Amino acid sequence: MSRTETIKTHAVRLIANDGFEGMSLRALASACGLQPGSIYTHYRSKQQLLVEVVVEYLEDLLESWRFRKRGIKSPSKQLQVFMAVYVEFQASRCDEQRILQWDLRSLEAQARQRVELLMDECRDELAAVLRAGQAKGQLSIADVATTARMLFGLMMNMCVQAEQSGVAQRHLLALLWRCVQGMAGARLPATANVSA
Repeated sequence: MSRTETIKTHAVRLIANDGFEGMSLRALASACGLQPGSIYTHYRSKQQLLVEVVVEYLEDLLESWRFRKRGIKSPSKQLQVFMAVYVEFQASRCDEQRILQWDLRSLEAQARQRVELLMDECRDELAAVLRAGQAKGQLSIADVATTARMLFGLMMNMCVQAEQSGVAQRHLLALLWRCVQGMAGARLPATANVSA
């Protein structure tokens, strides 16, 4: 692992535990076994580090979803896969998910805008699945964009709560699927056939 990756790994852990404002570069340097000033060799600022962590997380999430959806034609199956990808991804990178949820407010305006664009891209992917489901008569949604935004937020919050409460991924997926059925018109399979 490169020194830059080592710094990022320790930063993720520290930010997830202490919050962005609570993490000092001195503590980060100490965790990495470095002198405090040497962090600046790799990152211009704490802000740059936060941006890279959040942007990388969202880009990787999108890449994972796009890879997994290939070849799946059924919108209800795509929706199940979208949820499974999100739950699996969050479980494997829960510290970064926590940072995204709790420390987004710490980003400067330009960086926040960049992150919001990536989050919009995630929601747009979900909206495309919902639109396809509506076109095939599997879903009945009055406002697809708002439903996608709400469903994405619901998944984000439920994943964080599940992680904090020790809820199993399989149970979380079943709960999410019931929520989707209620939000999307209930012409979907009774259970999700995607394992986490």
